[in-house]
Amino acid sequence: MCTVSWMRQPEGFRLWFNRDEQHDRADALPPAVYDDQSALPWIAPIDPQGKGTWLALNAAGVALGLLNYYPAQRQPAASGERSRGLLIRDLIPQVTQVERMGEALADLDLSVYPAFYLLGWDPEGVCWWIWDEKRLRRVAEAEVRAPITTSSFRPAAVAADRLEHWEHLPRPLAPEAVSAYHRACDPARSAYSVCMEREDARTVSLSEITVTPGEVLYRYQPKGRGPDGWQPATEVELPRSFLTNAL
Repeated sequence: MCTVSWMRQPEGFRLWFNRDEQHDRADALPPAVYDDQSALPWIAPIDPQGKGTWLALNAAGVALGLLNYYPAQRQPAASGERSRGLLIRDLIPQVTQVERMGEALADLDLSVYPAFYLLGWDPEGVCWWIWDEKRLRRVAEAEVRAPITTSSFRPAAVAADRLEHWEHLPRPLAPEAVSAYHRACDPARSAYSVCMEREDARTVSLSEITVTPGEVLYRYQPKGRGPDGWQPATEVELPRSFLTNAL
């Protein structure tokens, strides 16, 4: 249950990501810088339950985002499954170009993960991989278009409705319009609203990423219940690195 969109900008990009979760899910830890000195420093909020993250940004200007792929997800979950968010934690310190992500994924045993969409952004473009618990495939470049949305409730209908609202945004797209799209909370539309709230789940945060030639910025704003539930935001930034000795 998430929605992600993005815009290219000169030598960078902007990215918005709504995270939707069950009401009883523990609050995420706010974004912080993680740096073990052996790879790229990176920024992400952390899910205290699975210990992973759904969206991370590194100093090279690469962002990795993960969404649940509900139609292919095992029910019930298999024993020994690993949290999908740990996959991003493993990859984000080493990736400098999303075009090379396939090399890293090919070396991993993905059978321990539930089905997922994995998206990677850098200043050169966007890549999208789908793991359906049987095989990993990369989505054709021509089909990778914003927004990408998932929902455990009527997934096709919800995705189509959110896309229709996206297509009605004024063109050319402005960052302010995209931000407003992600913040649009309409209680009457329930699960169909981009900023959604159902009896069992809701949008719990909005992450906004900005990559420029000089810096990378992660802005994270948690949300409580109701359309006015937005809470104070946290911003974390790093100077942009142009290292090329990683993936």
